[in-house]
Amino acid sequence: MLVGLGATIESIYAAAAGERSWQDALHSIEELTGSAGAVIGFVPHGPGYLPFNIAGRFTAEQCATYSENYQSICRRTRYMIDHPTDEVVYDSLLITEQEINRDPVYDWFGQHGLRYFVGAALPSTLSHFVVFTLQRSAEQGHVQVDDLRLFGEVKAHLGRAVTLAERLGTLRRFERFSATLLEALPQALFALDASGQIRFANAAATDLVRACDGLSIVSGRLQATLAGEQSALDTLIVESAMQTTRTASGWTRISRANGKPPYAALVAPLRVDENELASAAVRVMVVVHDLARRLTVDPQMLAKIYALTDTEARLASAIAGGHGLESASILLGMQIATARSHLKSIFAKLDVNRQQDMVRLITILAAMNL
Repeated sequence: MLVGLGATIESIYAAAAGERSWQDALHSIEELTGSAGAVIGFVPHGPGYLPFNIAGRFTAEQCATYSENYQSICRRTRYMIDHPTDEVVYDSLLITEQEINRDPVYDWFGQHGLRYFVGAALPSTLSHFVVFTLQRSAEQGHVQVDDLRLFGEVKAHLGRAVTLAERLGTLRRFERFSATLLEALPQALFALDASGQIRFANAAATDLVRACDGLSIVSGRLQATLAGEQSALDTLIVESAMQTTRTASGWTRISRANGKPPYAALVAPLRVDENELASAAVRVMVVVHDLARRLTVDPQMLAKIYALTDTEARLASAIAGGHGLESASILLGMQIATARSHLKSIFAKLDVNRQQDMVRLITILAAMNL
């Protein structure tokens, strides 16, 4: 055990110095502790920074999925941030077994063979709160006394290593992964410098301006078709570039020539380190929401949250997406009588009595994917 601990500590400080990867260090922690996953999570202090996670067994894609969809609603993470001086946190301190079965974050971990955890806050960086967790499978059960003792030894060294890495700048390459996360967003996102010049646009933003339907790029700047809307957009950009708080943000309308509902553009201050995204000092974020975009919900989400069968989930998703019961049954290749039977079961599981109530509930879930 002592040899294993020494080798693990060496790998942790080697990662902080940039001599080894953080994934290697976390793999060493997993082997030492027998955990099913070691993760360092970075939660932004405020606007302008994005969450990211570094893990051993989890892939980069899985880390990105958790960062984008679950970290902000994870009660584990929130508890550690709110109680930074607690030496250790584990499941029974913040959630019951019954609540675990209904929690979407625990459900996501469960899809990867995990159920329990032990964790604690590490020293924060200039831009992020930092938490460290060890994941445990259902078979491993809750953390035991010996596990807590070993966790404490590893955590102490890991905290010092993160502080060292912050000073040396070896964490910045993970922060630059923010650009990859931005590319995955369904909304069009532009990052502008203080003069309003576009310095970054994700894939959705590129597609939007190519359509030339209400918003385009002229001389490197965002251009609304209507002069009045351009003035409002420019004013928000200038105000956001001059301030660094959320109060500088605002919404504006961008009308479309094709008669569809307008775009809704959020303009807000953006604080990004000079090593992030591009060397230019970006100051403003413009996020454009397409109000004509049909809200859809992943049937797997419905199946997991409400214990629907695959068929029930696909039927509910189709109806919420605009199909009537008859067209949905044709789409799914079932008899109308069968569809009615499934719909009755869906109502019971969602605790609703009318189709419009079901659609309203599913639409709220769909909005979580925007």
